[in-house]
This record gives sequence, structure tokens and C-alpha cells, in this order.
Amino acid sequence: MDLIQRALVRAYDLHKSQVRKGNGAPYFVHLVDTAKYLMYETSDDEVICAGILHDTLEDTSYSEDGLREEFGERVFSLVKFCTELGNNHDSTKEELVSSWKVRKSLSIAKLDSASDDELLVFCADKVSTLLSIREDLLCGVDIWGKLNGSREEVFWYYSEIQKKLGSRLGDKRIFKIYVDLMSLFS
Repeated sequence: MDLIQRALVRAYDLHKSQVRKGNGAPYFVHLVDTAKYLMYETSDDEVICAGILHDTLEDTSYSEDGLREEFGERVFSLVKFCTELGNNHDSTKEELVSSWKVRKSLSIAKLDSASDDELLVFCADKVSTLLSIREDLLCGVDIWGKLNGSREEVFWYYSEIQKKLGSRLGDKRIFKIYVDLMSLFS
């Protein structure tokens, strides 16, 4: 199997029992969606692979060593960039809610020194998440009560990301979609 196929198989295996917070869709859909948006921007298999695996260190018991060994240093580095400090598979709901603002602030701060590839994977993840929120709202799902941050906090987070990404990704299709999706909050 090539790298992307292996990443899809590994991600499916690791996330197969997980569902999205809002509509209960299989979590794996988010990973494929993230890869789809990356494929519009790059043909770099390692970047796409990182998009598929971007939540493995946060949401599964997959180890850093296992990821590095199976997919290489570059994929590991891209995934690690997208992994929030203090967010891992055994964090409690209370821990995630209480640390939400700090975790999001750290994620925003590191965008200033990010590589183009790190920004692409990060942005693709956020586009997929914003799309999921939009779909939930369109279908009458009360998504705001299911997230770890309030509607206002989530708006702050995505607005700050938009400011940071605009100067580097402003001409990219993925960023234009991101900006359009921010209409969720108006």
C-alpha cells in the first residue's frame, strides 16, 4: 500500500468507534474530509497523510513513537503540530472544558512560526470542522451545547485563526472556503 492508503487504514482502525459531537456521524468522515481539502492544495502524500492522521495523538491511544515509526518524521511532525497540548484521548470532559481557552490560545500562537505545510493541514482540519458545525446547524442539531467552548468562544477562536492564516493562505482555495464558512457566526 502507498502512504495515503496506509494512513486511511490506520486512521479507520484507530477512530472506527468514534463519532462527531453534533450529528453522530462516523469520525472517520472528518479525517477523509480533511484529506480532501488538502488534495485541492497539494499532491504531497506526506501532507495529505498528516491530514488523515492529524487527530490520532489527541483522540486515540496511538503513540508518538508508533506514528513516527510507521509514517516517518515529517508526517509525525505535521501531526504533532496539529496536536493541542493538554488534549489527549484520556482527558475528561471537565479537563477539556476548563483548559479550552488556554489550549486554543496556544494553537493560535504557534501559527506565527508554522511552515506552509503545517498551516495547510491545520486549515484543512478547521475547514472540515466548520463544515460539520454548519451542517449540524442546518439540520437543527444544537451543536453549541456539545462543544467544549461556547458559541462566542468558538467564534473568537476561528476569528483569530482567520487573522493568522490570511496573510499566508489568503490566495488559496482552502482559505477562501474558511472565510465563507465564518458566516456561521453572523
